[in-house]
Amino acid sequence: MPVVVIGLSHRTSPVEVRERFALPESAVPEALRQLRAGSAAAEAVILSTCNRVEIYAATDQDAGAACASVRAFLQERAGSQPLDNLVYAHGEPESLEHLFRVACGLDSMVLGEYQIVNQLKQAYQLAHEQQTTGPVLHRLFHHAFGTGKRIRSDTGIADGKTSLPSVAADA
Repeated sequence: MPVVVIGLSHRTSPVEVRERFALPESAVPEALRQLRAGSAAAEAVILSTCNRVEIYAATDQDAGAACASVRAFLQERAGSQPLDNLVYAHGEPESLEHLFRVACGLDSMVLGEYQIVNQLKQAYQLAHEQQTTGPVLHRLFHHAFGTGKRIRSDTGIADGKTSLPSVAADA
């Protein structure tokens, strides 16, 4: 079952666009239900923070069709805003690499940021509570969490300033 990730982040879109897509935690369960009701996702997790909105989906479709379906889901939220250069979509193995980079703090505005790991864990937990995860995303996310923990402890990547406010305070 292929895993895809579709999203937008600080690397691809300005903050005002990300704010339009951000989901409050209370809206995530309904969005997860909508994703599962469509044909795009057999399993799904939505990560929604101030710096990124990402949908991870394990799918019975081929990766291209699944990416198109989830992208259409995001486009509905965008209204008339064109998403062409704002959204990234990855099938395997890039989707797996992306998740691990996020879990390790390598895809953050501040290298080694730990807050994203907590947000990722909360997103997974919410999806698990909504029963939108299964064996594929369960195994994948737990491996990503373990890898992130190991990277932080073995490399010292999280030593020093690892949050945007702490970096800004020093500027």
